[in-house]
Amino acid sequence: MTRDTGAQVDRDPLMEEFLRYLADERNASPRTLKAYRHALTSFRAENKTSWKKCTADDFRNYLFAVMKREQARSYVRLQFSALRTFYQFLAARKRLRHNPVREVQLPKMEKKLPLVLTRQQVDHGCPCATSVSWNCFTAAACA
Repeated sequence: MTRDTGAQVDRDPLMEEFLRYLADERNASPRTLKAYRHALTSFRAENKTSWKKCTADDFRNYLFAVMKREQARSYVRLQFSALRTFYQFLAARKRLRHNPVREVQLPKMEKKLPLVLTRQQVDHGCPCATSVSWNCFTAAACA
């Protein structure tokens, strides 16, 4: 496999087999395949240890590096979802006994505050609501 620069890139047979499995047996979408390929190659760019010899510390170090780049928590969780699924594949198909990704605790998702209408917004009403439903809404909101 070559990149646009013409540089030779080492093929990763385990990763390629996993992506074929996702496409053929799990019917994964092209976007999922792209995201999972990106997650696995990103980890591989930071850590050259064989997949079967990676430890939980390797994944913690990667997590720290990704968090240090101030990536969104949702992005980090997506990356580790791909890694976790890859290791489940290795356990099922390649008889890997230990899944080091399971030992890594991920950051919790950010909680966003709900959007709340002001009293003025409620009083002005919604032009798309019917008068009956809007009256019920304002009565409930102002109670």
